[in-house]
Amino acid sequence: MIRQKKKVKGIFLACILVILILFSNIAPYTGYNSIMNENNSSVPFNEERDEQPKTSAANLTTYITGEGVNQTVKLYMSNISKSLDNQDGNFEIPAPADNMYLDYGDFRFEFGNNYTTEYIIEEDSALNPRSNYFEEYNFVRDDSYALIEEGIGASGGGIDDLIPGYSTFWNVSSSPNGIVNLTICANFSNAIQLIDGNDLPFNRSNIAGFNLDFEFKLNRSANVTIYMKWRNITSRIWRNITNTIEYNYTQGPHRIEELIINENLGFINESDCVIFQFLFDRSSEIEKNFNVTLYEFALDAFVLLELPIASNSWVALEFDLRGNNSTVNGFYAWIRTLDLDRAQYGHLNISLYRANSTMKTTGPTGIANLGRVNLLIEPNLTQLIDSIILEFDDYSGDNYTYFEFDKSKTDNLNRYNYYIVVTSNVSSGVYSLVTLPSRIWDYGDTDDYFWSSADPFYWLLQYGYRLWPDKR
Repeated sequence: MIRQKKKVKGIFLACILVILILFSNIAPYTGYNSIMNENNSSVPFNEERDEQPKTSAANLTTYITGEGVNQTVKLYMSNISKSLDNQDGNFEIPAPADNMYLDYGDFRFEFGNNYTTEYIIEEDSALNPRSNYFEEYNFVRDDSYALIEEGIGASGGGIDDLIPGYSTFWNVSSSPNGIVNLTICANFSNAIQLIDGNDLPFNRSNIAGFNLDFEFKLNRSANVTIYMKWRNITSRIWRNITNTIEYNYTQGPHRIEELIINENLGFINESDCVIFQFLFDRSSEIEKNFNVTLYEFALDAFVLLELPIASNSWVALEFDLRGNNSTVNGFYAWIRTLDLDRAQYGHLNISLYRANSTMKTTGPTGIANLGRVNLLIEPNLTQLIDSIILEFDDYSGDNYTYFEFDKSKTDNLNRYNYYIVVTSNVSSGVYSLVTLPSRIWDYGDTDDYFWSSADPFYWLLQYGYRLWPDKR
């Protein structure tokens, strides 16, 4: 009996050992499957091993379901967009979804032959250059004066009370008619500019414009207009340089800053004096009386870079066309009429020529080409495309102006370099073209380069004795 029990006990222990061995082999498999299943539901998406296709062919509207961590992803894709008309200067590139934005792109634009655009060669204004004016003169206060033509000025007051930065001022009361008329003569006859250690005297025939700074305060609202004395062919007349504006007295003091072109050299008289009229007006109001407190009057005259346009001094502007079968509609430029009396008997001649060769004008190669002392290209005077004759009645201006070609002659032009050549049948001193200096790298499309000796998109030459020296 005892022997039988020992036998049963041995069999029982053997069975337990076998069962333990079986469980130890099964557990690793069940545990591994558990981790795999967990990986499909709770592991963050950026730790997944399964990668989505890397092309734009993936279905972007099918959402990935399951749990995960939100994160920003980048999508590399190709997009073709078309705009058949000029959409107010905009070109729309649609995104696949509202919550997507463009981080970076390489673009290639193709324009139809009926697409018209402005080819901006120089976007900086010559009237207000970033590298300061070539010459700048302050008027001589001791030689100048201020008069109250209508109204009553405080005794002892005058132009010496209107110095910028000082605490002085001049009180003026209106006339019974509700008018204050102030005249100021800013005299430049003894003005001097120090350049390179040398005193350069004022020359009114060189002055391109003025900077005006005027500050005042009102005790009642009034209309304000500023006039300047200007010489036309027959006489000197008052010309308003500002529109009439009502100034609210509660918002003062008021400051007026104006950049003024010395149009036709007409704002400086024979005594080198610039005459202003400041008109304050409440004549249409029931309560006409008011007071003006004058604080500051400052005026400086400046010189710009101008190239003479004459019978022996031609000016050429180079540009290149970058589309086949293009049409040159016209161009913008600031051409000055400096002497109205002599301009009556002369004219401007603006011609479009093909260059004698082609030349790269962009990138490092273009910069090197434009920096050459010996020019690679020049106007081919035997290949005239169009010519404009502007008589005195057609043009006698002194502003940034659009000059239009005959499009029937300037269409279907191929990719090449071209020149706009501006000449005149009169001697120097009648016309000039305002430009910017070439050796200042602030200007032109040179920001992408370490240094540039010339503007890579713009080249201006002056003709003289059959030579085209660089005058940009």
